[in-house]
Amino acid sequence: MKKVFLLALAYFSSVVGAGFASGQELLQYFTAFGIWGIVGASVGLILAPLTIMIAMQYGSYFQATSHGRVFSSIASKPVARFVDYAIIFTQFCHTFVMLSGGGANLHQQWGLQPWVGSALMAVLVLIVGSMNVGKVTSVLGAITPFVLILLLLAVGAAFIDPPSGLQQAHDFATANVDSPLPFWWVAALNYLGLALMASTAMSIVMGADTLNSKQAGRGGFFGGLLFSGMLVLLVIALLLSVEDVWDADLPTLAMLNEIHPWLGTAAAVFIYLMIFSTAISNFYGMARRLSARRPHRYMPILVASVVIAFILSFVPFGTLVGIVFPVLGYIGIIVIGLLIYTWLRRGRGIVSAESRRRDKIRALILRMIDPKQKFTTADQSQLSREVYNSNLSGAHLRNELAGDVIAELDSEDDSSFHAEDYQLEEDWKKLDATHPAAEKLRDPDAEHFNVRKNDHDR
Repeated sequence: MKKVFLLALAYFSSVVGAGFASGQELLQYFTAFGIWGIVGASVGLILAPLTIMIAMQYGSYFQATSHGRVFSSIASKPVARFVDYAIIFTQFCHTFVMLSGGGANLHQQWGLQPWVGSALMAVLVLIVGSMNVGKVTSVLGAITPFVLILLLLAVGAAFIDPPSGLQQAHDFATANVDSPLPFWWVAALNYLGLALMASTAMSIVMGADTLNSKQAGRGGFFGGLLFSGMLVLLVIALLLSVEDVWDADLPTLAMLNEIHPWLGTAAAVFIYLMIFSTAISNFYGMARRLSARRPHRYMPILVASVVIAFILSFVPFGTLVGIVFPVLGYIGIIVIGLLIYTWLRRGRGIVSAESRRRDKIRALILRMIDPKQKFTTADQSQLSREVYNSNLSGAHLRNELAGDVIAELDSEDDSSFHAEDYQLEEDWKKLDATHPAAEKLRDPDAEHFNVRKNDHDR
């Protein structure tokens, strides 16, 4: 359960910067439609948990180090290539939208010219991009709980003492707030496509952190539920406060300033850092992907992309959100549709069967290692057979699960097992010596996705 909780929080941390930092997206996508915007946001309570659950399960099944391995295996090569390019395009668009958002943040709170905040963020991206990004983003991720607390304060204040009633807010919002989308249901699907598209690649990699596909799926489900639940609460809060925040570039910041200026100041700093976290993640991921075959070109690509993004960031933040995000949302709907379709058609059965197989392998390895248990010849044959029929390489699967079992046994106070005295390789050698011929190991009923090896690390 601890792993499920950590996966859920990790996912929420990866989307909170782009999805909730400004509130401008929620204003245009949901608040503009009044009460129907709340209905639209509620669609996410079904779609987000399902999509992220599937993405994390696929990540666990493939043990994927990138989204390329998953999409090249579940879809045709042209479709996989389209998704790859779409994710790169999404990352690029997020770069200049986030630079613009950084400028809008400092302008709204302290009156600085928008280019100042954008330029500062561009410089920070270049500095951090040349360093160990992982360490920096992990530190920035630690502020996510504080941002969540601030957002909950804004929601609580709007609920306890709403500036206007729901019907009055609905009438004002529909009359004054413009949306780039024609209907509330189109806006809901488009926004969810945008938000989930931006986080799918990261969700896949997060899922690969565990061999237990059920665990990964539950983490994704609860992470998606946390995201969509917070989305609904914020949409309601923005609607109730719409008369005060409808013309602000960063409505959530305006809501917190209404509670107390000190809260607004703290929120401005935290939100700026969250926007930066989203910016550096997208700049770094895009530059690394484009320089995959020529790593020495990473810095030139990073510098060029920062310069281009800085120029594009001069377009007002609200305008960028209204133009760029709908395009990304429509692309995201295609990607979400692909994930759900392949999972319902084949993926659910394949992943479930492999999950049961890995559970059997772990139980057999426990029997092999635990001195209290008996490991028979029949167990040896079954372990060899199950490992052979897994979609993962035998060495990786055996060693990962064995490491988990060894840690479990070593942590038990009443166990006679001692990790420092145990020689795992000796057991593997004995097991390998008893392997029957490969054709005798193959299970004709075992079904897997066809992995294109050249695409694994795309």
